[in-house]
Amino acid sequence: MLKYPGIIDDSDKRLCISFPDLGGSGTDGDTLEELIENAEDMLEAYLDVLIEMGKPIPKPSEIKGEKVIYISVTLQVKYIAV
Repeated sequence: MLKYPGIIDDSDKRLCISFPDLGGSGTDGDTLEELIENAEDMLEAYLDVLIEMGKPIPKPSEIKGEKVIYISVTLQVKYIAV
């Protein structure tokens, strides 16, 4: 399991989160619960694309701050029988 730090921006009507370790990619949500769910889905999809493209998975960094939360993602290795 990997835990990526996300920086929350609550300056708009919707909550937004961006992930510095992933080039600033992010998502949004109306509530904190929706934001976390969307962030988990986005992280999984983003990392799946990196794997499919044969690119390295970025190592999660450690960021601290009052608007930083860590989102967990579990990578599943897919095997294809040839």
